[in-house]
Amino acid sequence: MTSRTSTTPRLVVVMLIFSSMACGVPLASAAEPKPWNCSGKQSFQNTNPMTFTAKSHSNRNWRLFLMEYEQYTGNHGYSVVTANDLANPGAAADGVLGTGKFFAMAEYKDANGNWKCPSSSGPADSPAADALFDFCFGEADNACGVALTIRKQHLRPLVSP
Repeated sequence: MTSRTSTTPRLVVVMLIFSSMACGVPLASAAEPKPWNCSGKQSFQNTNPMTFTAKSHSNRNWRLFLMEYEQYTGNHGYSVVTANDLANPGAAADGVLGTGKFFAMAEYKDANGNWKCPSSSGPADSPAADALFDFCFGEADNACGVALTIRKQHLRPLVSP
């Protein structure tokens, strides 16, 4: 009696790979950013609506993610609220966030086109005067490749006709 146990596991793995490709299911790759896997996510919260402004200070292509955490959901519980590409020095993005608790993370593309978590992330050294929160993300320690500022949203009063 011969045993097929040595080839069966390999065959199953090969069949699963080809099945997923045939069904259009993409395999995980470093070419896709995964900010929920990065350590050093910066958290912030406020009971009032907030705005954000981000600016690149780097020659690298960065992508900034603002996420909410929802237990028992995909991506380790993180849900991306907004993703902003900051493709060159001086590139900027801004937007409005609601109330609640958020997490911020920026990733950059390396020379091979793979997305990388920053080496440093944390509070900015020189926060803006009107900032609720000010963060920096860098490809090297103590660098600020992307600066993120969170401010209270100033709502305009309604004008009656």
